[in-house]
Amino acid sequence: MALQLVKDTAIAFIVQGALDATKSCLQIGVDLFRGAKNRLEKIEESLVDINDFIVIAERSPKMDHKLMKLLEKLKDAAYDAQDLLEEYEIADQRRSEEAANSMPVRDTMTNKVRKVVTSVLVSPVLMRKKLKEVSERLEAIKAEAHQFQLEEKVTNLQIEFKKQRETHSFVHKSLVFERDEEKEEIVNWLLSDQAGDHENVSVISIVGIGGIGKTTLAKLVFDQESVQDHFKPKMWVCVSDNFDVTGLLKEIIQRAKQEEKNIQHGNADNKPLPSSVEELQCLLREKLSEKRYLLVLDDVWNEKPEKWHSLRGLMLCGERGSRILVTTRSRKVASIMSKIQPYSLKPLSEDGCWSLFCQGAFANQAEEAEAAHPNLAPIGRQIVKKCRGIPLAVTTLGGLLCSERSQRKWEFVRDSDMWNLDDENENGIMPALRLSYNHLKPHLKQCFAFCAIFPQDYEIEKELVIKLWMAHCFIPTKRGMELEDTGDEIFDELVMKSFFQEVNVEEGLDFDRIRTTFRMHDLMHDLAHSVMENEYCVVLNGKSRDISPRIRHVSTFGYNGLGIPAASLPKAQMLRTYVMLEQTNFQFPCDVGLFKCLRALDLMRQDKQKVEKLLFTSLGNLQHLRYLNLSFTLIKMLPESLTSLCFLQTLILLGCTELCELPKEMSKSTNLRCLDITDCDKLTHMPPKMGQLSCLQELSNFIVGRTNETACSGIGELQGLDLRGCLKIQLLKNITDAIDVPRDTLINKPNLTSLYLMWDVKFGELEIDRKGEVLEQQVLQGLQPHRNLKKLRIHNYGGLNFPSWMMDTALTELVEITLSECWRCNHLPPFGELPFLKVLRIDELNNVESIGNEFYGNEVSGGFQSLKQLDISCMEKLKTWSGLEWKGERAFPSLNELQLWECPMLTRMEFFPAIKDLNVDQGMMQSLKNQKSFESMHQQNCNQSSFADEDQIRSQSSLQKLSICYCDKLIFSGLGLRYHSSLEELIISKSNDFAHVAHELSFLTSLQDLWLNECHGLKSLPEGIGNLTSLRDLSICNCPEMASLPRELQRLSALKNLIISGCHPSLKIRCTKDTGDDWDKIQHIPRIEIDKHLFARD
Repeated sequence: MALQLVKDTAIAFIVQGALDATKSCLQIGVDLFRGAKNRLEKIEESLVDINDFIVIAERSPKMDHKLMKLLEKLKDAAYDAQDLLEEYEIADQRRSEEAANSMPVRDTMTNKVRKVVTSVLVSPVLMRKKLKEVSERLEAIKAEAHQFQLEEKVTNLQIEFKKQRETHSFVHKSLVFERDEEKEEIVNWLLSDQAGDHENVSVISIVGIGGIGKTTLAKLVFDQESVQDHFKPKMWVCVSDNFDVTGLLKEIIQRAKQEEKNIQHGNADNKPLPSSVEELQCLLREKLSEKRYLLVLDDVWNEKPEKWHSLRGLMLCGERGSRILVTTRSRKVASIMSKIQPYSLKPLSEDGCWSLFCQGAFANQAEEAEAAHPNLAPIGRQIVKKCRGIPLAVTTLGGLLCSERSQRKWEFVRDSDMWNLDDENENGIMPALRLSYNHLKPHLKQCFAFCAIFPQDYEIEKELVIKLWMAHCFIPTKRGMELEDTGDEIFDELVMKSFFQEVNVEEGLDFDRIRTTFRMHDLMHDLAHSVMENEYCVVLNGKSRDISPRIRHVSTFGYNGLGIPAASLPKAQMLRTYVMLEQTNFQFPCDVGLFKCLRALDLMRQDKQKVEKLLFTSLGNLQHLRYLNLSFTLIKMLPESLTSLCFLQTLILLGCTELCELPKEMSKSTNLRCLDITDCDKLTHMPPKMGQLSCLQELSNFIVGRTNETACSGIGELQGLDLRGCLKIQLLKNITDAIDVPRDTLINKPNLTSLYLMWDVKFGELEIDRKGEVLEQQVLQGLQPHRNLKKLRIHNYGGLNFPSWMMDTALTELVEITLSECWRCNHLPPFGELPFLKVLRIDELNNVESIGNEFYGNEVSGGFQSLKQLDISCMEKLKTWSGLEWKGERAFPSLNELQLWECPMLTRMEFFPAIKDLNVDQGMMQSLKNQKSFESMHQQNCNQSSFADEDQIRSQSSLQKLSICYCDKLIFSGLGLRYHSSLEELIISKSNDFAHVAHELSFLTSLQDLWLNECHGLKSLPEGIGNLTSLRDLSICNCPEMASLPRELQRLSALKNLIISGCHPSLKIRCTKDTGDDWDKIQHIPRIEIDKHLFARD
């Protein structure tokens, strides 16, 4: 039977999971169902034998069709075993609960639901029948597996496959494109005297995805004439996955002997090499001592530092300036082998790929190929695009088509997926990528393959992926580590091994949590698909998809369309995942209760009536559920049956603006790890006993209820929770006694990074007595966070003073602080002492009259050394702001953005020379007269009839951004735009008299963005606008008298976007496509939007 390149099925981890679950069930002291224990023991025995079989099978680089079918059958059986064994565990948990809960349940609805659930789960006849079926199924698979006799076959295949992977140092330079720059950089490093380590030998690694050309680049470097002259000897060793130090020493010595023979033109020394490491190291020293050598270690996979250090120690015998060049797919390997930053190889450009493709497909240059094959060349370029810059993929497909000239065949290759094209090519891209995959540990394989559920080139959110991995138990437990931390480790390892790329970390605006996203290279996505091919379905852009019975994971992506037919989804009875990506509005097509194996369910934005029906009638059936997302649904309450989901880990209720209450018995969801109730504005309290949720790691909001009026959790319930990430505590005004706030409520939470404290006092409630003022100060004192906190925001605090932990600046790790509407506080803490503080916002502290030296902190560590952004607004009584008075010191040395608004009594201040971005009131402009370093300036609320004087405007010679907003009366006689040739962005908003000075726009020759909004009196743009040859974006909005456009717009060849909205009705008519009087003036602009009607040029 013909062998195929192996399509790994990520089966080992699934079988191991079933085996672990079996052992867990056997540890239950009571035989829950008579005879069940014997069945469990047989299941365990079968899984142990099958696991041994899989270990051998997964080592094989090739499999026959019969073996692959057996592995698929085994995977299905392992999944079913997992489901059944979890039901067994749930039954045991229910038994324990019922035994402990002899008291009647107060909530009759909850009691009823729990009785129904228990009776379904513990049916002895059904459980015994299911256990018997699974046991017999696994026995049959075990017997079939024994017939394969794999051990000897796999060993022989591995030897053969390793020979095929052997590399050499020869390279056809004519077949290499766009690597000259990379080659020169590495050659320069090799020849440099400052290459890195202080020892004789320095190491550098070339890192990149499989097939990107690491070995080819190393060959180019190895063959470079200057390298040949500089190093004697040069040795090339292909390491592969067996990092055997003794074997490598022999190969290195053999290459050194061969090089010695070549140099001396003598006979080769054919004496057999010794077998002991001692004799080998002596021989190695003899060959390399006092010689400046170059050693290339190609295709290294070893992740055990001790092995590398053992070899490296023996290689230090060379002369100073010796180099070791490593190629590897793993950044982890590179970090083990050298402290020097590895060289990350980038994909080829599309043109480079096209040239390479033409060499393989047409055997000639690109220009000749396009001329000789005009019908195939456009198809070939489309084929090249799918390779995404990976040379091996290009050569694979080029070689596939080298003898084909049928247009239909080329179109077939273009429209086919890579995994369907490449399986017969043992040296192709997919086998190369599978090699990386096969080196992963079982749980890493599973985590990577699962990501096939995301569409190709989709920006994937790391936090979501980790929660879904947790829901499917892909993350192994580690002693002393939370699942989330282990998930982070898995993610980092997949990034280091090039399975994930384009990692981007975004800090949300204001108080949003950090969001990390990544992508998968298209070829890596193809690899994940080849593993999960029959197990998942992605419904893209509303295109209707039929679902097969083997499908276990479904994701939907897009905004419109039919989604999944109602008759199709019920076929997938084993469905484990249903998630919605982006803001899809598909409605779940059937009763969710049909899918009893679900681990992850996303009902985001579902119709209110439908989602309530699903929840109240079916939720109790989903006993395996671990992840539930109900975001942006209009539900008013959740069923109490939610608390019967004993495995539930993640509950996301983001934007459920009508939700009034959480389930009363929420405390029974003891496996809950994440509760997100962001923007659930109608919630007034938390359910009782929240402190019993001992696994809870993420809690977005804690709402302090009136404990004397309703059954709810007091703030003391936070004391025992080990929370991480962001926490917003709301309605602190409901605390009536400081004794309710234990002093260690927050201080023992080292993983909490952001804290938002809100008293939520409404405008009419501002007057509080002295007792209330002291109470709020005591409450805030009791809410001291751990010193690891990064972000702090306090809103509506009514105390006269800030607590000691703020005055002592104990939170030395803070990078962002926001104080808003703390209306009684009359002085500011010494925030200048915080060494890492980058952003400080102070808003509506209406009782503060002065800012002095105390604000800057002490002379040793104060002065806001790291602050980059400072916003001060709505400080009604602020009169003075004195500068730093320390001798020779300057405050705010790193500040580059200042916003100062609505401080009517503050007219002069000591300013900060480093500012680049300024946003101030008109009243402050005179105090800034001598500043010349602004790159950006925003002026707002200029209600007087004068602007800054001309000298001041002239002084802003480096100004790049100017924004003037909300100015009812501007007289620009002294504005002097003519002095701002460096201005790149200009925003004029709500100006009555801009028409008077519009002619000055002609001097802004560097201007790239111009936005005019509500400029009354402006009837047209000045003819001089034709001088703005750098202008790229022009927006004219809500200028009711703007009735025509000047012909000079035709000169603006750089203009890419034009937006016109809310102007005179005749302007829209004049800009009518093809027929309007002004259309010829703007038709050259690629993107035109007129009153939200878009014209886009192809």
